[in-house]
Amino acid sequence: MMVCHRPSGAIVSTNLAARELFQLFLGDSVPADWSLWASFDDLALCRQVIERLETGDQINHLEVALRRRDGTQVWAQISAHSIWHDAEPAVVVTFADITELKSREAAQAQMLERLGADATALANIAQDLDDRRHRAEEANRAKSTFLTEMSHELRSPLNAILGFAEIIRDRHFGDEVVDRYAEYAGMIHAAGSHLLALINDILDLSKIESGKVTLDLESLNAAALLRDCTELLLPLMSRRSQTISLALDETLTLWADRRRVRQMILNLLSNAAKFAPAGGQIRLSVQRLDDDCLAIIVSDNGSGMTSEEISIALQPFGQIGRRGEAQDGDSGTGLGLPIVKSLIELHGGRFVIDSVPERGTTIALVFPAPAVAAP
Repeated sequence: MMVCHRPSGAIVSTNLAARELFQLFLGDSVPADWSLWASFDDLALCRQVIERLETGDQINHLEVALRRRDGTQVWAQISAHSIWHDAEPAVVVTFADITELKSREAAQAQMLERLGADATALANIAQDLDDRRHRAEEANRAKSTFLTEMSHELRSPLNAILGFAEIIRDRHFGDEVVDRYAEYAGMIHAAGSHLLALINDILDLSKIESGKVTLDLESLNAAALLRDCTELLLPLMSRRSQTISLALDETLTLWADRRRVRQMILNLLSNAAKFAPAGGQIRLSVQRLDDDCLAIIVSDNGSGMTSEEISIALQPFGQIGRRGEAQDGDSGTGLGLPIVKSLIELHGGRFVIDSVPERGTTIALVFPAPAVAAP
C-alpha cells in the first residue's frame, strides 16, 4: 500500500511491500522528481486515473505497467481511492504484483501465435500438396487421353494401309481391274501421308513441350513470307473455289524463326481452307498494333466454334465434330492449333482466337514489340 499526494503523486507514506515493489527501500531517499504518476508506462492511462480520482471515483483492479527506480518494468493490479491526509488531498493505492502472471500470459500468447503460424504453414503446405496432387492427376489424365487418342489416330491410317495393300497383294478383284487397284494405291498413299504428318506433328509438339526447340532468329520481311505461304495453298483453295484476300504492309520486318513462322502460317491457312465452305472467303493480313506489336491475322467464313469448342480445339487431338467435317474429308491431325499456340508463345508472343458459330473464325499471332524491327 502507498499513500501519495493526489496532485503531484509524491509519496507520503508506504509499507514495506510497496517499497520492495518499487525498490524504495527503508533508508533510501526518494528522488524529488519521482512520483507514482511518473512510474506509469502509459501516460494516457495515467491521466485517466488522475481525472477519475479527482472526480471522487474509485479505481478497482486496474492492470498497469509501472517502472521501478532502476527502469525495469513491473506489472501491477492497482486499486485506489481519494482521501484527506494532513488536510491535503491524497490517494491511497494498493498494489498486487502480477508481473509473473503477465509473463505467463505473454508466453502463452507467443505460443498461441507460433501455433497459429505453424497451423497456417501446415495449411499452406497441405494446400500446396493438394494442388500438386491435382496437377499430377490432371497430367496423368491428359497423358492417358493423349495416348488413347494417339493410338486411335495411328491405328486408323495403318488399318487403311494394310487393308488396301492386302486387296492389291491378293488381287482380290482379279488381274484385269488395274484402275481399281490404282485407286486403292492412291488411298494407301493418302493414309501414309496422313500418318507421316501425324508423326511429324507429334514429334514437333513433344520437342516444344520438352523445351528442346531452339529458334533460329533472323530479320524477315513479313509481307514477302506471307505471300510465299499463300502461293503454296492456292491449289488447295482453287480446288474448293475459295478466294483469299491479302492486306500486307510491305514495310514491316519481323525478327523471328523463318521456318517456324512459315509452319504457323501454313497451318492456319490450311485450317481456314479445310473448314471454310466451297466458294468461301479467307483473309490474311499483317499490321502493327498500337503497342508496336505485330499481328498476323488469318480469318475465314467457315462454321466457327463456341468457346467450349475452342478449348477442345486447343488440346492435342482435339477435333470438333462440326468443324471436323472438313472439305474433302481432310480433318487433319488435331495437333495443328496446339503446335501453333506453342510456337508463337515460344517467340514470346500471344495466340488470340475469336470464333462465332456459323460466321467464322479469326486467329491472330501477336509478336511482341522487341521482335518487330524496322526494315
